[in-house]
Amino acid sequence: MPKLYITMLGEFSLSYNGRVISERTRCSEKALMFLEYIIFFKDREITFDKLSAVLWENEEIENPKGALKTLLHRLRIELNKLELDQNVFINRRGVYIFNNSLNYSIDTEEFDRACDYALKEKNPDRKVAYASKAIELYKGDFLPKRRQSPWTNPVRAQYYSRYINLMREVIDFLKLHNRRNDIIMLCERGLLSDPYNEFLHLNIIKSLAITGDSHNAHAFYQCSVNLLRKKHGRIPYYLQNRLEQALKSGDETYDLYSVLDGLSEESAQSGETLRKPDGAFYCEYELFKLIYHLELRHTERYEVPNSVLLVTLEGKNGNEPEALAEDMERLESVISSCLRNSDVYAKYSESQYVLMLHNVSETESPIITERLTREFLEIGPQGVNLLKTEHWEN
Repeated sequence: MPKLYITMLGEFSLSYNGRVISERTRCSEKALMFLEYIIFFKDREITFDKLSAVLWENEEIENPKGALKTLLHRLRIELNKLELDQNVFINRRGVYIFNNSLNYSIDTEEFDRACDYALKEKNPDRKVAYASKAIELYKGDFLPKRRQSPWTNPVRAQYYSRYINLMREVIDFLKLHNRRNDIIMLCERGLLSDPYNEFLHLNIIKSLAITGDSHNAHAFYQCSVNLLRKKHGRIPYYLQNRLEQALKSGDETYDLYSVLDGLSEESAQSGETLRKPDGAFYCEYELFKLIYHLELRHTERYEVPNSVLLVTLEGKNGNEPEALAEDMERLESVISSCLRNSDVYAKYSESQYVLMLHNVSETESPIITERLTREFLEIGPQGVNLLKTEHWEN
């Protein structure tokens, strides 16, 4: 007997004997919202008031009962196209309920079952099989097109949390049993639905390195860097460091030339640590703090002055986001070009950069501040009328 297959992870759809109703068919958004709600809460009787709140939240509807009646009439026409032998939902005494007598399967329930089996299983082969099934079912967030519907948000977070916890527990289990190839396989499948998951990238690189597949470890490392850079704009220092450590997890040893190559400015630029080799050194704030403390030791020993500047952009009516973002880009360009390659700077907040000026005393600092201000104003800031600087000398 054919089964009605319902998906809610990654997208919403109903499929029966080769016929489909989904977000890509002509079914209206409100009709899909109705189906999504009564299917997920399939063991509840849903009142008209509850449905009205879900379907027309913050909307002014003159005749909500009439609107629902029209909506369900059109929905039944669409559902008839599936050629089911029973109704998908039942209207009983003024409440609506999913027809549980149907022969059906819902991916969220299948996912929960596969997770339960995978977490309880002690046999590595069966554990991998159950985990693979769960990962295959998790094709993405729960009802991703309903992020504006408040009822979906905690459910979405719940399923994503369950998916992540499954991956972590199964991978930790497989590490204890030295099943690195299984880890690579599971993580690769996981990336199909969660391509920016740092945990999965790190475990693939580390497992490839540990199994001695140095070539693919380096290739996947570079792919990860490029992909994660698209997400972050520039890869945070902590993540760049973790990716590099994962790459060095194997038994491979490196000669001095390999180390020096990794220390080169070109290598640093590939990880978006530097902006320009001939300009000031840009880094994430976490790395800035490490450099600052290193320079502090140098200053205490050799009595070389270092100055710290905090540069803040302030708008006429507060920090206007769009204009501020454009002016922060202009300011960064000015900082990079005006400072020396021995100076260091980092973004401190949405409207601030912190600068460390090597071998610059308190009396010399105003000269640099003046030059920064002049250069910045010359390129025409959009929404800022004040560039404020604060100085402190080590």
